[in-house]
Amino acid sequence: GFIAHLYDALVTRGISTFIDNVNLGKGERVNNLSGYIERSRMFVSIISE
Repeated sequence: GFIAHLYDALVTRGISTFIDNVNLGKGERVNNLSGYIERSRMFVSIISE
């Protein structure tokens, strides 16, 4: 889908990415996302089904 294509394009260009179902451990609280956001220089949120 779209997210996979976007992710691959960003990674190919050396851009660090974060996808919650990949980078967030099972059972890890969504509240922990704030740490990832705070450490980033740029934040773009894409919400999909």
